[in-house]
Amino acid sequence: MKRPAGRCVGRCLPTMTVVAVVFGCCAAPLVWPVAAAQAPRVIVEVEPFANISRNPADAWLGVGIAETVAADLGALGLSVIEGRGAGPASGVRWVVSGGYQRLGERLRITARLVAADSGAVVRSVRLDGALDEIFALQDRIVVELTAG
Repeated sequence: MKRPAGRCVGRCLPTMTVVAVVFGCCAAPLVWPVAAAQAPRVIVEVEPFANISRNPADAWLGVGIAETVAADLGALGLSVIEGRGAGPASGVRWVVSGGYQRLGERLRITARLVAADSGAVVRSVRLDGALDEIFALQDRIVVELTAG
């Protein structure tokens, strides 16, 4: 009996997975739906970084830092929620928060990785540098929070 075209997805997925394994990276997109269905996504909430120096002209820094952290975590395959207060009831497992201080052309960024269910600080980092090194400092946040 001949199967109608386009009706194979549910029944043929195990076969497509075998094909993906045999052909390696060339068929990797066929493996993705199987892996996504089996493994729950880790959700991370990234809160806006606080302007500790309280200079309103520096408010843009906190938005930029949070955006970069969210993008870098997303690139690691994590689901990211930006904002405040989603919490464990929304499926959030981790919260990243922090602040920044600016003194002249110097910048200090602090960041914390917190378990959403307990509020326990799992890891924290402090980065110091020149304002013109802001991109390098931002890149180091996720690297240092996820190290170890």
